[in-house]
Amino acid sequence: MQRLIDRLDVGLSTLRKTSQDVTELQKDLKITMEKVEEKKIATDQLIEEMKVSKADAQVQEEAAQLEAEKANEEPSATRSIICILSKPQTGSLSGRVNTRICNKLYTTFLILVIHISCE
Repeated sequence: MQRLIDRLDVGLSTLRKTSQDVTELQKDLKITMEKVEEKKIATDQLIEEMKVSKADAQVQEEAAQLEAEKANEEPSATRSIICILSKPQTGSLSGRVNTRICNKLYTTFLILVIHISCE
């Protein structure tokens, strides 16, 4: 009979210890879940900031791409105008006068290009 009482006593002690352990684990779990929630909120904020940054970067990239396209188009337009201005003109004016006019137009054009580039 004493053996059964001792065995029951050991079983009750084990249950009490397990109950205390479970209570401690629940407290730890509650603290851990609070930390997880804080980190989740911080992560969500970071994701939103990254979305905004990505959108800003995409807008800047598109603007840079448009500027690059403009820059690529301008030299070809410049070359076309230079070619037109540098071709000898035919007509009633002599070649020498025509060359002077062409040189003046070319100089004026270069001044305009420099002025536009500096803006």
